[in-house]
Amino acid sequence: MTTPLPDDIRRLAGLGWRMYPASSWPGSKAALVSKKKDGLYPHEIATAEIGQLEAWAAQYRGCNWRVVMRGSGIWALDIDAPGADHANDGFASMQALVRQHGELPEGPRVRSGGGGLYIFFRWSGERITGESNVVPGIDPRPGHGNQSVTLPPSIHHRTARPYRWLTAPWDTALPAAPAWLLETFKGKPEFDPKVCRPSNERRAHIVLTRARERIVGAPSGAANTTLNRETFIVARHVAAGTIGHAEAVSVLFDAARWRKIPNNEAKDTIMSGMRAGYRSPFAAEGRSYG
Repeated sequence: MTTPLPDDIRRLAGLGWRMYPASSWPGSKAALVSKKKDGLYPHEIATAEIGQLEAWAAQYRGCNWRVVMRGSGIWALDIDAPGADHANDGFASMQALVRQHGELPEGPRVRSGGGGLYIFFRWSGERITGESNVVPGIDPRPGHGNQSVTLPPSIHHRTARPYRWLTAPWDTALPAAPAWLLETFKGKPEFDPKVCRPSNERRAHIVLTRARERIVGAPSGAANTTLNRETFIVARHVAAGTIGHAEAVSVLFDAARWRKIPNNEAKDTIMSGMRAGYRSPFAAEGRSYG
């Protein structure tokens, strides 16, 4: 009996790309393996193990497939095509970058069923932002993050057109990203209390360290609620002048990223918590550390 695992997925597994099955139903990109079903998130379940991929392919016949950046040794740029799904023209943005800095190296590329483009690079530990507003229409998918992209031979959730390789990774080597591209999408460093602490503010160090510990250690299902609560507390200190705004936001975002809260969700939660905290600052002489 032949396996329903697509040849492309089998080849990618041989290259160490970690994948999981996703819905191929119109209008849905949902993972078919999830925390509710398996006790883990899709990016944690993703694998390059052929036996597991074959089992999923048999269980979810005709499913789509997504690759997780973390653990696959890759990172990617998701170039948006303007239209129904995206307001910004990522192709125009990339052309402007190339005119300014020079051509990108040849390497694996996928044409999305929605008209966009994925450009893959070798990840060697560089810090790459997961924010989507650095360059209009271009979404970085960092190699140290939990983000994923859809792979051929999947079908686009809206257009029903297939994804296809323009250049497959088994036909060409993954290139290193040029220095200018890494600089353009440079991510923030991981939180380090020794670096984070203001020289004369023991209080700031205590507040931010405790906030990070609580966010990272939040129980399952309570990560976003904890982020909101801790942001509110930190913002009260910012409003009182004992912690800098930029430093506070950086620590909160890093903690949220470590806790695997999606970037857009974390951004909304932090902005909301900061606004609420600003309206209720701690007294300047107050000793509460949160």
